[in-house]
Amino acid sequence: MPLTFAHPAIAIPFAHTRSLHFTAFVIGTMAPDFEYFLRGYPFGTIGHTWFGMLWLNLPLCFITYVVWQYIQPTLYHYCAIANTTLPFTMTFFVRSAVLGMITHILWDSFTHRSGFFVTHFSLLRMPLYFPLYKWLQHGSTAVGLMIIGYFLWRQITWVLHDTNQAILQFWLCYVGLIGCCMFVWYMVDSVPLHAYGTHVVRFIDSSILALVITCLYARTKV
Repeated sequence: MPLTFAHPAIAIPFAHTRSLHFTAFVIGTMAPDFEYFLRGYPFGTIGHTWFGMLWLNLPLCFITYVVWQYIQPTLYHYCAIANTTLPFTMTFFVRSAVLGMITHILWDSFTHRSGFFVTHFSLLRMPLYFPLYKWLQHGSTAVGLMIIGYFLWRQITWVLHDTNQAILQFWLCYVGLIGCCMFVWYMVDSVPLHAYGTHVVRFIDSSILALVITCLYARTKV
């Protein structure tokens, strides 16, 4: 899956199981790509390795979890996303996060040119206008995003907790901050127009940073 945020689709069947920490599992499914967002470029060296899983991805999973727990009540207030808190133990969290990382790497091995199964099975390289692994890559992304979209739609409580004006201000502030982050980044470090992967990474980085800042500000108003 070329898009990081399609990977959590594999976690959805386990949303209500007690054998996994669902939030940690979801974060883990994305964690091997976190290195890209740290660099600001779609390039990494250790994020998809066993060493990187333990010494880079896992600490980033903890940081992401802490940030999510902090901003989740604000998101619940402004967009009615269900506010849930799961029991936390270190072993429970680590096991779930690592399992999520393994699903990410396993799926990439079928859908990326350097993936294990792509390099060892010629069928996945068979040209069908594009190589078969490319069809799997983009097709699974589309399906994954649709599954996640449906899941999130089902999670929405449809009961908002503030006035329409306050909600509108929250999201306008968020969109404006995305634009500011992108503008400053490109002023400091511009990239060619054809560097599509870099543009996507920077947009995601800016969106996440803007969301955290907006939630931190809005938290003082709630």
